[in-house]
Amino acid sequence: MSAADPATIDGLFAGTGPIAQGETRNLTVTGRGGVPATGVGAVALNVTAVVPTVGGFLTAWPAGAPRPDASNLNFTPGDVVPNMVIVKVGVGGQISLFNSAGHVDVVVDVLGWFPIDSSFTGLTPARLMETRPGLRTIDDLFNGTGALGQGSVRNLTVTGRGGVDSSHVDAVVLNVTAITPTTPGFLTVWPADKPKPNASNLNFAPGQVVPNMVVVPVSANGVISIFNASGVTDAVVDVLGFFPTGGSFTGLTPARLMETRNDPTLNTIDGLFRGAGSLGQGQIRPLTVSGRGGVPQSGAGAVALNVTAVGASVGGFLTVWPAGDPKPNASNLNFTAGKAVPNMVIVPIGVGGQISLFNFSGTTDVVVDVLGWFPSAGTFRGLTPARLMDTRGTAPPANIGAVRRQLVVRPALHQMAGDDQIAVWVCDVPSNSGPYSSDGPTRLTLDPSAIAAWAQANVTPYFDASSSRRYHPTFFGVGHIALSSTDTFESCRTKAMAQTGAPYTNVVAVDNTTRGGGYGSPGSIFTSDASNYNLFAQPPSVTSRGLWVGGGSVAADQLPSPRNLAHELGHTLHWPHSHFSTTNEYDNPSDLMSGWPANGWCSNGAFTVWPCAPQNTLAFNRFAAGWINDSQIGLQQSAGPNTFILDAPSGDGMQMAVAPASGNSMVMLTLEARPAVGLDANLSVSGVAAYIIDQREGACPSNAGAAALFHACMSTFRNQIPAIGSSGTYGNVLQLGTTTIIDGVTITVSARAGNTYTVVVSGIFVAPPL
Repeated sequence: MSAADPATIDGLFAGTGPIAQGETRNLTVTGRGGVPATGVGAVALNVTAVVPTVGGFLTAWPAGAPRPDASNLNFTPGDVVPNMVIVKVGVGGQISLFNSAGHVDVVVDVLGWFPIDSSFTGLTPARLMETRPGLRTIDDLFNGTGALGQGSVRNLTVTGRGGVDSSHVDAVVLNVTAITPTTPGFLTVWPADKPKPNASNLNFAPGQVVPNMVVVPVSANGVISIFNASGVTDAVVDVLGFFPTGGSFTGLTPARLMETRNDPTLNTIDGLFRGAGSLGQGQIRPLTVSGRGGVPQSGAGAVALNVTAVGASVGGFLTVWPAGDPKPNASNLNFTAGKAVPNMVIVPIGVGGQISLFNFSGTTDVVVDVLGWFPSAGTFRGLTPARLMDTRGTAPPANIGAVRRQLVVRPALHQMAGDDQIAVWVCDVPSNSGPYSSDGPTRLTLDPSAIAAWAQANVTPYFDASSSRRYHPTFFGVGHIALSSTDTFESCRTKAMAQTGAPYTNVVAVDNTTRGGGYGSPGSIFTSDASNYNLFAQPPSVTSRGLWVGGGSVAADQLPSPRNLAHELGHTLHWPHSHFSTTNEYDNPSDLMSGWPANGWCSNGAFTVWPCAPQNTLAFNRFAAGWINDSQIGLQQSAGPNTFILDAPSGDGMQMAVAPASGNSMVMLTLEARPAVGLDANLSVSGVAAYIIDQREGACPSNAGAAALFHACMSTFRNQIPAIGSSGTYGNVLQLGTTTIIDGVTITVSARAGNTYTVVVSGIFVAPPL
């Protein structure tokens, strides 16, 4: 998330809901956040796509003009991706935003504006380069030229194309996108008649689609150069505008102003602001920009920078603003753990010729390259960033329709959609604790607010994406609880619940030991649904709802595991475990609520201990929770054969095919697509996952001899098991081109198109004996 508080500067364009596939949404930019109501030619914005459901792109352009064949921001499922945009203001002081696929929340922060008579000429975006075959540019030049190889330099003519003047151009404003690179690396963009600089404009990881805005001077003959550092990558270049020769912007050959990594081979243009170490959680670091890298000592009002977060320990964001001003409620760069994420920033210069950089959570290295500057008396008006749009807001749950009533026992009880206000407590365990003696004497220094910020950045986006924004957790650091020498981890949870009243609706209790693990529960459940609490309206002190995790699961200096916290939070949503065997509840690697994939583990740099990223949970869990509509469920109620096209989790298509048992629809065979993409990127096997969901009374023995089944049969005793296969395997994930018979049902996985699978199903499901 780019901020815990989704409010805009004036309350407008807030909480309007995700932008749907193919939807265009207009945003008023004039008269807001420091932009005047009239006389504005273009605005400089930071646009962030937040947890999209599928891969796609956003396009920004002047309202009232035709939508261009270009993109400003490309994203993949579950990401939080920023990019800066300079866009002309259209009809009614508005710009238009288009989403190409799925659903995506969008955050827009304004950074500055250009008057109508400024030297900057904003353009409707136009494509100038497309290396992929079969795709066109604005004038069919530089089409299908082939991917950039390692160490290669590609020259691109920019003047006289896409609305850029043929001569007297000082610099162009471009959106540059790297598409599915083969290795980690970066692109550098600079004027073709200058030496290649020690700087980067766009950093990427393998398989990503990464955009970044670039302001680059042009050579005497209107050409720029693009360098690819490693591997092979396709690239797309769209032009957004240009500055004429002698205008109010001075473009520079990129120069490095900050390099926090303590590596003697990495330097800045003048040796200053290098090797100072990562930015810590909540830390603000000043950076001098005046008098460095071509920026004059005086007379510069704003600078254009490329800012890159490198190797962040957890997901979070950076904010950049003029030194001496209060920190704004805005973000310039959102990042995820371990990746190198760039974004361009235009920021006014503050007190002492400096700017300030703030890191929201965890630790991250930061690299800053200067691209140019605007004079104090120039036509660009730089602003302290202000939020103009934040679409994030909880969508209503899916209606409890005929299909959910047919398949889910007590659907009203299991519906878990809404805003979950989660209090975070830290339980301080004494050194002489008996119940914790096996954990050793080490005690962690944990801050509830820091844990809340970490959870907001790393766990909330998972649930936003998985629920299509129908369930949204917000974490709040509350305080500490002192445990006695005889208190257990359950004491930690129960004491936290007892002390948590309104407005909180859930609890995370964390002890300060190094142990991992956890425990969670939806709380008190009554036989009559009319007697059950509204878990999104009543506090934990009433509902007994909450979870506990060991300190080693959340501490930044240990091995923080978003997956562990997401798993236990799932239990507070009534989700049971799913497992193969009766002795191990954690042997199903395809489900958040059971085991974990062999890939995607947390590391503190020395060893690997705990799985980091949460994978999807069963489609049945999401259906019972009200995150999936009846229309997204396919029913096999006749012998068939019937054909179902199953979409990837959180997609807009069919999420689950169900074969209810003859005579009792509360026990069923389910089929769901699980391509190893998005939240499932760490799964080792793709295919169609088959489960048996058994909600019959007696499906889950609750005697002491079956203690291993207790957690798997919580709430109304829902037993969820992979339909076939062996413990700890992907044996229940049916492969493309195979035919499988399960309890009277014949399943053929006949085709895959993108992230969808076609299955042909025949027969009637025969429920296994209790």
